[in-house]
Amino acid sequence: MNRLLFITAYPINNKTAGQNYSLQLLIDLSHDYSVDIIYWNYPNHNTTIKNIKNLNVIMELNTNSVLKTLYYSIIKCSFPLFTVRYNSFVYKWLKQNQNNYDMIYFDFSQTFIYSKPIIHPYKVMMCHDIIAQKYQRKKFSFLYNWLVRMTEKNLLKNGNSIFTFSAKDKFLIKSMYGMNSEIVPFYIGKEILDINLKDIEIENYFVFYGAWNRKENSDGLKWFIKEVYPSCKDTNIKIIGGALDTEIKVLISNYTNIEYLGFINNPYKIIAKSKAIIAPLFSGAGVKVKVIEALALGTPIIGTDIAFEGIDNIISDNRKFLIKANNKKDFIEKIKKHCDINSEEKSKAQKIFINNYNEGKFIEKIKSII
Repeated sequence: MNRLLFITAYPINNKTAGQNYSLQLLIDLSHDYSVDIIYWNYPNHNTTIKNIKNLNVIMELNTNSVLKTLYYSIIKCSFPLFTVRYNSFVYKWLKQNQNNYDMIYFDFSQTFIYSKPIIHPYKVMMCHDIIAQKYQRKKFSFLYNWLVRMTEKNLLKNGNSIFTFSAKDKFLIKSMYGMNSEIVPFYIGKEILDINLKDIEIENYFVFYGAWNRKENSDGLKWFIKEVYPSCKDTNIKIIGGALDTEIKVLISNYTNIEYLGFINNPYKIIAKSKAIIAPLFSGAGVKVKVIEALALGTPIIGTDIAFEGIDNIISDNRKFLIKANNKKDFIEKIKKHCDINSEEKSKAQKIFINNYNEGKFIEKIKSII
């Protein structure tokens, strides 16, 4: 049985879309490979793979302090996002043990710094986001953005194979860095596909869904509650996802029609029964998995251009399922004028999406690499 080393920036669980992708991939890999895993802890996140055959956690690490991160940024001439997980022991261990593995997989850009000391024919880089684009949207200084871009380019060139989740990100890697990459689709979970949408009764509420510790998510939700919701406060809202900050909890406490459900292990029936998902994202990068999952449930999304990046619209019976809204006026109008959808329409839209969404297993690509 071939051995793989899987280096990932976060604990393996389903608390965020990126982590859930890593979890599903590891479960797939465990059927054919022996996989050693190195990961970094994250507050209130546990790993869920400790009892899965052929998956072996060999290192569980903590991120660096601010001072240590800055020190390594200077020493390595790298942007701090890429050095916050740098550990000299891991660096040396990788140099000494790399030949024990048939492939080394770097999961999330924050782990790419470990690709530098490894001279191995099968180094795979998984770009969940294009980091330079993410920071460019924050409108920092030219020097700041230059450092992000330089670091990302220097680390990506260490990979033998680069993967990303959309044609848009593939284009960015090519246009910004002159490198080729391949597209892999997200997993559409069994818990989504097992829902019989013809039996779903649509209820009178909209959904916000995300990991609220991510600033781009919490900023969008906060903006919506402050700027948009007072103009449509009769609208029922359910908020799904963990780590909602105190400020937002205080804001929603002023409204009886907003309900915070917290983290839910399987939120998909709630999403399937909703009128639509609302996604006011104004920063960030990468494909938004909540949009993919909503489309797989035949649920419309009212969101910004950034929320829909890299995702093709579904049109079924002249109804568009990606409904664009980029400012306060747009959101108010789209929510107030949103037409109810029935279970038959949802089921039809799901079939259109699934038929057009290439769920080619990444496992097959890995087999072709080794």
